[in-house]
Order: sequence, then structure tokens, then C-alpha cells
Amino acid sequence: MGRLLWIIQGVMGVFAMGNLCAVEITTMGGKDISGAFESVYAVQGRVQYEISGGSVINEDLRREPGKFEWKGAQNRQLIKGFLLWGGNVNKGDEARAKGIGWISPSGKRTRLEAVYYDDETAEGETVYAAMTEITHQLKEKGIYKILEMKTRKDRFGGFAVLLFYKNPAVAEQVVWLYLGVERLRPGEIYHARLLAPEQRVFVSRISTIGGGAIAGNGSSNSLNQRSLSGKEDWDGSSGYRWDVDDYQVNRKLEGLTWSMDPLLQWVFPMGIVVQMDQKGNKEEVEKQ
Repeated sequence: MGRLLWIIQGVMGVFAMGNLCAVEITTMGGKDISGAFESVYAVQGRVQYEISGGSVINEDLRREPGKFEWKGAQNRQLIKGFLLWGGNVNKGDEARAKGIGWISPSGKRTRLEAVYYDDETAEGETVYAAMTEITHQLKEKGIYKILEMKTRKDRFGGFAVLLFYKNPAVAEQVVWLYLGVERLRPGEIYHARLLAPEQRVFVSRISTIGGGAIAGNGSSNSLNQRSLSGKEDWDGSSGYRWDVDDYQVNRKLEGLTWSMDPLLQWVFPMGIVVQMDQKGNKEEVEKQ
């Protein structure tokens, strides 16, 4: 499938496209997985995003519908809405993983098909990440349900809802969404370069999405080799073996590299949202 799916005109602003391409990492120890994550959406202006999500498997290893509450645009303009889901299926079941059920608050049932899909197969199992647009599905306030997601209940499965709004009350931002999937083995550190080191930026917020993790194993996220939280990150914070984590960053950075240390467990990152402050970016560019 096509990778760079939705780019709003004018989003480049102070950036040059060449600086946003992943380049090989040669100065860090660990494994370079920069090619695993690709930019699929970007927006610039007085914008903000909301992110939420959860597991579709409970602690008793029983399947349950995912639930997402939409309270409306609330004096904002909804630009785009995306539903991301990911899980683990047997090799050969990949086609069935590309669709998902969606039920509106009034009970209307729709089958949604992925417009983005990526997977990785090893030892007879396939870990996958899929995404579709839901902008036009959000027609009423209330609880939406996500169901019929294909995954092995003895592994993991979850979803994330990403909503991008135009809001004149917020500062100008540039927001990028990167998707993909990668198997992180215990005992090795992984690095995904999202922005070349010569590009100076001011990153205000980061959100990460992925599955497989259990609390107590010390798995962590870092940005340019500095911890995002100072504690364990991949810990099933959004339900059984599923993480949708949000970080306030507010750092001036030279380039952008997302590093992950699974430490004692397997972790499967599937996406990252990067919000960069436009004013801070312009100030950094003027120094270059």
C-alpha cells in the first residue's frame, strides 16, 4: 500500500523534505530500525491532536469490544480522524487482519478496511499494524465500539484513535504521524531516526503506540538518548499488553531519534506522533 497517505499542503513550513527522511544511524550502539516507521500524515497550523486507545483482550484472556467516547468537536474543527489497530495472527491470516468492525452510538454497524497495513512474520506468527480513516464516521457524540479485530488472544491486540483538530485557541504546531511495526527482542536497544541531525527543532509532545509489553520488565522509550519518562514505559498502561502513552517533552533537539530498550521482554512498537512547536522551530532554524 502507499505509505505517504495524507499530507496537508503547506505543512513543510521551516522543514525541507530531505531533512525528514530517515538516514542511517552510525553513532549509536544497538540496532538501527529507521526504515520500520514511515510518515503517513502531517498537518501544520493552529492544530491539536487527541489520542486514546485500549486493549481488546482482558486480563482473563477473553476478547472484549474496544470502546471510544467522542464528545464532539467542542468549538474546534475536526480535520482528520484515524483508527489504528494491531495484533498477532497466525501466518496466512494476514488478509483477515485488514478489516475491523465499527459500531456507532446509535447502533449502526460498519466494516472498515485498512488503508495502511504493515506486518512482520517470524516463526509462523505475524505481528501487524493497520489503520483506516474515520473522519466521516464521527457523526454523533457518544460511545463507539471497535470489534471483530483479528488477533490471537494469548498474545495481544489493541487499538488507538487519533483525532486532529483545527483550533484557533492554540499555538501553531507541526504534527507528524509515523506508522510501522517492528519486533524488539529482549536485551538489545533499537533506534529509529525520524529527523536528520542537522535539523534543529523544538519538540513539545510525543505519543507512542504498541503492544506486547507487561509491567515490571523495565522497558523504556528515549528521545535522542534521553528518557521520555524517567521510568518504565512499555508496561500495558492502556490494557492487557497494550500501550498508548503520551509525553510532554518541551525540548530543543538536533534531529530526532526514537530509541526503545525492551530490556527483559518482547515489545512491538507500531506508531509515534510527534508534535513540534512552530515558533520554537523557527527560532531554531534562524540559529542554523
